[in-house]
Amino acid sequence: MTAIPSALRVSIPSLMVAYFANASNVRALLDNLPKSITIGLQVSSGFLVVVGYAMIMELLNANELLPFFFIGFLTMTFTKMTLVGLAMMGASFAAIFLFLFHKR
Repeated sequence: MTAIPSALRVSIPSLMVAYFANASNVRALLDNLPKSITIGLQVSSGFLVVVGYAMIMELLNANELLPFFFIGFLTMTFTKMTLVGLAMMGASFAAIFLFLFHKR
């Protein structure tokens, strides 16, 4: 029963914005924002992903995996590698980690 009020709390404002907002007005608002604000929003949205993954890794108590996490983050930030390439690189690092450090 608690899922219904929670869903309504999110869906009603979203539907109101979708119904009353005009795409050209939103585009004009976004175009009038200073570049420093839009760049700051882009940077902060990237950090939200990093902070989310870091929180999950902290909850899992997987501190030995943090170097691999940062390698993946830096690779995606400073190269034009695709997600498929990053997944293959991550699988390779996982295999190296498994074979070299967890021989049991």
